Amino acid sequence: MAEKFTFIVQWKITLLVVLFLPLLVSLGFWQLSRAQEKQTLQQSWLAEQALPAQHYRELLDSKHAYRRVFLEGEFHQHYWLVENKILAGKLGYHVISPFKTDLGDWILINRGWVEASAYREENPVLNTPQGKHRLTGTLIKPSDSKFIEHNPELMGSWPYRLLEIDFALMADQLNQPLEPKIVLMDADSPGALIVEWQPVNMSAEKHRAYALQWFAMAFALSVMWFVANTNVLKRFSND
Repeated sequence: MAEKFTFIVQWKITLLVVLFLPLLVSLGFWQLSRAQEKQTLQQSWLAEQALPAQHYRELLDSKHAYRRVFLEGEFHQHYWLVENKILAGKLGYHVISPFKTDLGDWILINRGWVEASAYREENPVLNTPQGKHRLTGTLIKPSDSKFIEHNPELMGSWPYRLLEIDFALMADQLNQPLEPKIVLMDADSPGALIVEWQPVNMSAEKHRAYALQWFAMAFALSVMWFVANTNVLKRFSND
């Protein structure tokens, strides 16, 4: 005769579930929301990239992200190296060059990626185009991390190394006012290095995969709670 099904609350495991189940579920929904944000950004990027480039002055004050622009002027021969940029599994830098336009504005140009030397004290050897050039690229406002601070006294000399774009610091180092946006250079513009721009650092698909993992953990915790509070395993073993 099958044993009667019983349900007795085990308070220790119940408290564990009460504490962690809402957290796991909320993390899953948070990853889904991040996936939607990344998908929206990706779609916005693709839509903007399909539009013809406009003069940079028309878009400096625009709130639209990822607008394609063109500008004419000359490169300054100094440049910055933004550290810890990975491409195809290799460590390198993004090379940021100041560019003086024919209208007298100073704009930062991200020329792309260059591989780092095996020795940190060695800087990559780069050639910067001289004379007047016409550039095209994508105008963006880079993100600013409040957790990263640069100490100007420890910066050394050109090429300065940075952990991220810092307009105030870079303007001081260049001794020129800078526009608060940066151009991601097109691959066919003069001075471009290895250019593979991505609007997001993690795809929407990966966020959805993380969400599935969190929901799976929440489901597993719920099953564990049910088994711990019932005699269901004992009933099956008796059968």
